[in-house]
Amino acid sequence: MIFSTDICEYWIVGDESDEADEIIRKANELFPVLYAKAPDLGGSENMMAYNLNMFIIAISFYEASNHRIDGEAIGEIGDHLADQS
Repeated sequence: MIFSTDICEYWIVGDESDEADEIIRKANELFPVLYAKAPDLGGSENMMAYNLNMFIIAISFYEASNHRIDGEAIGEIGDHLADQS
């Protein structure tokens, strides 16, 4: 599992926690598919590689939520993941 439920706890609360689990499940399925299609930008030495990875994360969640997650939530997800690394 790439993403865990705590990533979405700040923007989906209460009775919608099952929905958060479903969005994360879909994002976990979609991320490796999109990542495999991305070009190799040289790894961690190239800042553009980081940007591409964050874009793939954003698209994974956007698609998994049926286009309902806004830019602010995507930014918070990215911040959360950056804090964990």
